[in-house]
Amino acid sequence: MSAASPSSKPSVFVESLRDPIQRVRLAQRLRREFFLFIGLLLISGAVQAFLVIRGRAEMNDFHFILIIMVCGLALSDIRQQRHLVEIFDVLVAKDRAS
Repeated sequence: MSAASPSSKPSVFVESLRDPIQRVRLAQRLRREFFLFIGLLLISGAVQAFLVIRGRAEMNDFHFILIIMVCGLALSDIRQQRHLVEIFDVLVAKDRAS
């Protein structure tokens, strides 16, 4: 009964937060991904608006809804990871101050 469950092991994401250099790299990567997905949402919105103006949107609605859903889910995941990085920074700063 001493076998550890896979969920009790720290994830690679949490392990990477322990090193300050990796934490900075992770924050930069998450920032780039965030802006990439915002850009993709803006581009897909512009294409959808163009197609609506041209009267050809009925055949492409599903694809743009799918893009918006995927980007929205990815953005929420990126935001959660960024919050974890920020929380870990605060905790590390408190440990150093003590």
